[in-house]
Amino acid sequence: MLDVHPPHHPANSWRDFFVHIATIVIGLLIAVGLEQTVEAVHHRKQVREFEAQMHEVLENDRLFTANDIESFRAGRAWLVDLQLAIITRRQGKAAPQPALDDPRAAFPLTLPNLAPYEAAKQNGVVALLDTHRLRLFNRIDLQHDLLRKDALAFLDSLLPLTALRMRNDLEPDKFLSSRPLRAADLGKLSSIELAEYQALVANTLAHGDQVVGRLKLFDALAAGILEGVTDEAELVSKARAKVTAEDTGGTHTSP
Repeated sequence: MLDVHPPHHPANSWRDFFVHIATIVIGLLIAVGLEQTVEAVHHRKQVREFEAQMHEVLENDRLFTANDIESFRAGRAWLVDLQLAIITRRQGKAAPQPALDDPRAAFPLTLPNLAPYEAAKQNGVVALLDTHRLRLFNRIDLQHDLLRKDALAFLDSLLPLTALRMRNDLEPDKFLSSRPLRAADLGKLSSIELAEYQALVANTLAHGDQVVGRLKLFDALAAGILEGVTDEAELVSKARAKVTAEDTGGTHTSP
């Protein structure tokens, strides 16, 4: 609060009156200027701290996404082997199936996080960002939300696989431990159950591929921000090009 104090002696002329008014105005302008300067310095400090936090968390997120993608690759290979065994069994042929406790089926997801951005939205620091920076972080935040939804859908797709297996094996899967998902014993399944199992495995494969695609795009967006891309359109374009190059086996060269 800015307090305006009355004069110590009354104004005896219009000149004294205007001098007093001018003194008050100048004092108020100086006080407001100092207050705004202090606030601006504080805001710049908040933005610098936020940017440093985001830089650190995005670097860590890239490690998380790399681990998750590798986990999904192993898990996908297990699902493909299981699907092939089911198809072969449905054709009336003998086919070896993956081990009931194959370690590739663990799916240990870490998933990236954007904790500093979530906090910044709550405490108002986001409003201090310039438009270009805000659009960059909004873009990766959107991808993060889509990734979480797809990851939940993938985990939900695992439950029917367990439910079908438990028709003949009551031991539950323990998703919160390091124990992998258990495959059903194909020799104990009827032809109808085999067809159902094949459809469930295909559904899980599709959800898993969706999660991997999201992970790759999130990682590419994070890489672009860390490399200093400042334009949203350029960030999206480079991220898509990077993912496409990786999926097609090409090489991507950062400008």
